[in-house]
Amino acid sequence: MTTPPTTEPSAPPLRTEPYHVSRTPSLQLPIYLLAKRGGNLHQTRVKKIEGDISALRNQLQQALEIDEADIKINQLTRHIIIKVRTNMHASGGVSYMLFGLRWAIGQ
Repeated sequence: MTTPPTTEPSAPPLRTEPYHVSRTPSLQLPIYLLAKRGGNLHQTRVKKIEGDISALRNQLQQALEIDEADIKINQLTRHIIIKVRTNMHASGGVSYMLFGLRWAIGQ
């Protein structure tokens, strides 16, 4: 008597990104809100990026629907800095976008 072959549901293919964002020691995403110039300039900073930082910047720009002038890369520190407009809370969008990219985020 032979048993019928079992078919396991196939998992969706994992999409590998050319970058990796490591988590902090407390397992949080390394996304920080900054207030500069006496609180008049609000920025969101993404740290701990490895790999192609330009690809991540482009994906963040598309996901958050912001201008190219509002998102910069600091090549020395390898941070992405996003200028937050008055009606925009960028860190929530950045966190949501990075959390959705589980294949690119360190667990």
